Amino acid sequence: MKIIKVSTDLKIEECDFLKMNYQEQLKIVNNLIGNGCSSYEIVYPVRLYTELGMSNNPDIEPNKSVCMLVDEEGLSKGIDINIVGSYLYRTDLHGNPIAGNVVFAGLTRRDGVLQISALQDDIEKELMLKLTYLIISFNWLLNP
Repeated sequence: MKIIKVSTDLKIEECDFLKMNYQEQLKIVNNLIGNGCSSYEIVYPVRLYTELGMSNNPDIEPNKSVCMLVDEEGLSKGIDINIVGSYLYRTDLHGNPIAGNVVFAGLTRRDGVLQISALQDDIEKELMLKLTYLIISFNWLLNP
């Protein structure tokens, strides 16, 4: 059971994310985001759904929904901009970038409460492939 981290320097990494309580999840996600993250925000970047074809509705597609987790205070900390996260978030249209490492996790509803979770295996593999292609494209544009 995995989640995916994309760093500001365009490195992509699969990370273990076993079933655990909320406090353990919080610690793992905050450590993956790094830069002293103490509070992450769940973000629903439009292009994650429109261009990469992921789902954002755990009520319609249980265990197939994906969200992006970001440092809630990333911009105020002066952290580097995450090109992948900002692109998916459509920063080019509204001007509000995503700063710091981003994590892609599953989104589920348990007992009426929305919670993050590991990505379903087939979703994780598909998203890993699509993010890798996106990173290759950005590397090519930035380093011709």
